[in-house]
Amino acid sequence: MDTSHPVHRQMVRLNVALLSTLAILWYLTPLKPFFAGLILGISASFYFTLTLSRRFRMMRLLLQHRSNRRIGTGFGFRVLLTGVLVIVIARFPEHFSILAFLLGLPVGAIMLAWLMWRDDSKNQSQVERSESDGRDTKG
Repeated sequence: MDTSHPVHRQMVRLNVALLSTLAILWYLTPLKPFFAGLILGISASFYFTLTLSRRFRMMRLLLQHRSNRRIGTGFGFRVLLTGVLVIVIARFPEHFSILAFLLGLPVGAIMLAWLMWRDDSKNQSQVERSESDGRDTKG
């Protein structure tokens, strides 16, 4: 993953903060199965987001070098890993909540979309400000 991109750094920081907060809540509350399911779901989601980002970067490099090699997005692996995690949760329902796991799965994608939207909005406002500054000095 290209960690030099500000969105990726923010994604890692937000995930670490979120998972740390959930771990503290897991430790302090009697809702341990719920928070354990959330932690597992968000961790899987974060892993999926990172690996998908890596695969897209590899695809971009192959396209730039005009390679005929094909790389998939890893959809099958993500489905397989999710299935394995659901089996583990079903095997240990006293330790994990399936509902919390399912609630945690889309968090990585939502977080990435929000961060990219925020970054795009910030860049767009900077472009608009620089354009308006340029017009004011010319007129």
